Amino acid sequence: MIMGTRTFTILPVLALALAGHHAAAQAAPAQVPAAVPAAKVAPPVAVVILPPPPVVLPWSAVSARQLLTEIEQIGSEGLIPADYRP
Repeated sequence: MIMGTRTFTILPVLALALAGHHAAAQAAPAQVPAAVPAAKVAPPVAVVILPPPPVVLPWSAVSARQLLTEIEQIGSEGLIPADYRP
């Protein structure tokens, strides 16, 4: 007799739980995403690629000799000429 009581007690609880779940599922309608407006695309822009600037500026022979003279005499200023690698 105890077995029968448990069966009758569980079935109504289970039926109520399933009915509540089914009702909750029907109460909440599926959310439909809103349409996303089309993005405006800008027209292509012409890109001008310039050549890179020269890596080394041109030096005249006179300017190079003047720089070398300064580097050789830099020791008189208290600096080490070898640090400047002439």
